[in-house]
Amino acid sequence: MQVTIMFRNSFTGGDGWTYFSMNIEIGTQCPICGGDRGNPTPYRFCEDGEWFTVNRWENPCGHLDTYGAVYLESLQIANSRTGDRPANELEERS
Repeated sequence: MQVTIMFRNSFTGGDGWTYFSMNIEIGTQCPICGGDRGNPTPYRFCEDGEWFTVNRWENPCGHLDTYGAVYLESLQIANSRTGDRPANELEERS
């Protein structure tokens, strides 16, 4: 399923000050128990004077998905489909 998350470079070892919204693809099942994931809904918020819209969802099983965890999951999905290292959106924005 496609979701929009707030990417932070701290997911990959950075200082956390680089952030932007990012569209990613993740599985439809909870990675903990295999149950269904919740339906993504838009969530608009302001950070440092800039407005962003991302997705939020609640898994019926109660397990919490963090943006960092689903970002890493999306990289695994992309890598498994191509067999190559997925393109890093950070490199495209530099």
